[in-house]
Amino acid sequence: MKTTSQKLKVTAMLLGFGLGGQVFAQSADILEDTDAVLNSDQIDIDGMYEQPRESAAQRIEKMRKQLEKKNEEMVSKKIEDMRIKEEQKLAKKLQKAFNGGNMGMVDQVSTVQAAPAQVVAAAPVVEEKEEILRNKIIPTFGVTNFSGEDIEFESNFTAGIQAESLITDRISLGLGIGYTSMSISDTANSFNNNYNYNNGYNNTFGNNGREIDYSNFTIEANSKFFITNIDTKFRPYIGGALGYNRSSLSYNDDGNGYNNGGYNYGSEAQKNSNISGSVLAGMEASFTQNIGMSVDLRYTRALTSGFNQQQGTTNQNPDQLRLENIGEAIEDANQISVGAGLVVRF
Repeated sequence: MKTTSQKLKVTAMLLGFGLGGQVFAQSADILEDTDAVLNSDQIDIDGMYEQPRESAAQRIEKMRKQLEKKNEEMVSKKIEDMRIKEEQKLAKKLQKAFNGGNMGMVDQVSTVQAAPAQVVAAAPVVEEKEEILRNKIIPTFGVTNFSGEDIEFESNFTAGIQAESLITDRISLGLGIGYTSMSISDTANSFNNNYNYNNGYNNTFGNNGREIDYSNFTIEANSKFFITNIDTKFRPYIGGALGYNRSSLSYNDDGNGYNNGGYNYGSEAQKNSNISGSVLAGMEASFTQNIGMSVDLRYTRALTSGFNQQQGTTNQNPDQLRLENIGEAIEDANQISVGAGLVVRF
């Protein structure tokens, strides 16, 4: 009986352990299902999806990227510091090489908190167009040839100065002054002596061979048309001018005038004024914005006459008459002038 009772106890204990194991297994399954539900993506009552929580792996990846970025910044800073130190060393070496170290310390570059160099894009370069200067002064020097039926003379000195201004890109207006001088030998070789005077003065010219001085002062207005554009280096042109001339002729023998039969006629001189016209052609060349040069060729003829030749009388000085004829011949001659000048623009 006692034995049966012990068996029953043992059987009851085994049954209790079995039931407990099953209950424990079922409880574990319930806990796993509950954890899955709690950690699953949540859906609200309206069916909207909510962002899942950041996992541990994602947080580690994020931290790793942040560390890599900081490491790159530190490496860049170290490289920049090394570059600055090398530049400082090179500056000291150059200082010693050129100045023997006596010039003083070069400016030091601070390396505290040096940041990586930033590359800044350069602004586009806008090319400024060179300003066109439209006003100019042109001093000129040259030579003038007088060619006519009875004469062939060449000037000793021809010079002038012009002030011009461009009123358009190709047309200029200007004012100028000029001066021409030459010496003439009063001989049959330089001038045709075939003139008739009253009272037997045919081909007789008193003191033949006297030296004559000629001078002419001109004031003119001119205009030029330039063939090429205003921004070219070489600008050929054509043009015209209208001038007022004041000329004079005189013997240069200190006033020793013509003597005839013990009578001295005194010193001789002739003055004349007239209007002339000129045709121009030439070229201007530019060296810089302000400086250039010009070459000028012009043909000039008198448009009016200022000499009034007087018929001789018994007591008239034949040399004076000779000056009148020479002056008239010069006035009627073809004048060809060649000159070169310096162009100053402003």
